[in-house]
Amino acid sequence: MPYFTAGDNLMLDALGAAITHASLLTKLADRPITGVASTDILTSATHAYANGDIVVVATKVGGTGLIVGKPYFVVNQTTNTFQLAETPGGTPVNFTTNIASGTVNKYQEMSGGTPAYARKSIAFGAAAANGVIDDTSNGVQFDVPAQNVDAAGYHTASSGGTILALSLLAHTVFGNQGLYMLDDAKLDLDRS
Repeated sequence: MPYFTAGDNLMLDALGAAITHASLLTKLADRPITGVASTDILTSATHAYANGDIVVVATKVGGTGLIVGKPYFVVNQTTNTFQLAETPGGTPVNFTTNIASGTVNKYQEMSGGTPAYARKSIAFGAAAANGVIDDTSNGVQFDVPAQNVDAAGYHTASSGGTILALSLLAHTVFGNQGLYMLDDAKLDLDRS
């Protein structure tokens, strides 16, 4: 069980206060990676990632210090290389062993549809004693175009802004326009 301090709850309260909107994201195709521990640089030929893109390490052989399934932000990207940070524009994560092989997935916010997909307002209550903040919106419904739902994002604005948190969701396929209900949003400090 994670250990939370009063400082953690203050941080969660600040996070909850900064989040104003929720979004839905779809997972794009796996990209192969290798990595060099001495530079914390990942290589994936012509990856097309941009700084600030959200990726999740799906698999890896090596790469001690990077966590499979945890969202990271792309930083210091070039045509064939990039680094990962825990925050947008943050310091690259230090991994201590080379990555012989692995995959990453980019998560991209939805767009399009009729009626058009849009972020939805959301609000969070104060942090609980167990270090969790829960939404007070009691459910947010999205118009979803024919895309897959794989994650929920939590942003500082109705468009643009900064994404502050990401929750991976069960993969849901929308072959046609439909509705998706985000029933309950809870965020906590991941200690893994």
